[in-house]
Amino acid sequence: MQLKAMTERYICRFADNINMADVFKLRSVTAMVVEYFTFCRFSDYKMLQARHIEIVGENMDMLITFPSSKNDQYHNGQSTILTRNGTDFCAVRILKLYFKRFGFRFGQQAGDKSYLHCMIRRTAGGRYGDGRVAASDTKAREELKVTLGAMGYNATGVTHKSFKMLGVSEARKAGMTTAEIAAHGRWRTEVVPLRYMHNSLEYKAGIASKIPW
Repeated sequence: MQLKAMTERYICRFADNINMADVFKLRSVTAMVVEYFTFCRFSDYKMLQARHIEIVGENMDMLITFPSSKNDQYHNGQSTILTRNGTDFCAVRILKLYFKRFGFRFGQQAGDKSYLHCMIRRTAGGRYGDGRVAASDTKAREELKVTLGAMGYNATGVTHKSFKMLGVSEARKAGMTTAEIAAHGRWRTEVVPLRYMHNSLEYKAGIASKIPW
């Protein structure tokens, strides 16, 4: 999977010294990972602040509360759990590294209102994340293309939504029911995850490969 390869190249290899990671690619790939594991839109991710992510339970899992999203019309906030999976491709591990790099603090009690998709600024000592301001959608799209291109991947037609769709498709292939996927993705009906799955290029390719020849 391309996302796993990008995670390894731009984040996990720097686990012992996350300050050595390219901050722009770190920011871009972390967004993709959260979209993949939570099935969220980029617009939802962009609204996340450090205080919206809590470390919970004996396993040190994470609870992400999206403060506002398209499918939360009353703006009550919707939550999703991220669990540790014991691999490098683990959203919990990646978010911990991300918070460490930018000095963010988890949870409502800490009250850190820094935006995860923060602006990155330069100082004499290097680059830092300015959590007071979220980076623009345009910048996110540009960085996505650059990150994919640096890996030698074709970025044509790839958007942040692609990783949400990939997460839904992979979850279904792994045996999750559409009801479970809908619950995890904070959707009220099973129609939505089916739509995302059916729009996935991987799903379409799989169907096409079954046509007799």
